Amino acid sequence: MDVKGKRSPPNAIWPHPQKINISNDLLYIRPNNLMIYSNLQTCDIIAKAIERYKPIFFPPTFDMHQPPSDTENILQNLTLNIIGNNQCEKYIELKSNEACK
Repeated sequence: MDVKGKRSPPNAIWPHPQKINISNDLLYIRPNNLMIYSNLQTCDIIAKAIERYKPIFFPPTFDMHQPPSDTENILQNLTLNIIGNNQCEKYIELKSNEACK
């Protein structure tokens, strides 16, 4: 079966964000100090997803070198901004909106 379309480039982000800034600047991450927040503070689904993805982002077997002590370009936090329905759904329903922007 032939699939029409264009192959994604290596390491492409999916789902593709609404806005993306690409740069050659280097950004360091200290896994133990990275904080991930959401605008839905009391949503179990988001909280569990953040905890589930932390070991995927930084597997225990992945040896990360510490950034230089004088560096200022360290990513300290990420914020998940969930737009649209700002209520936390406990279960997916037929009317649930799973669109990515």
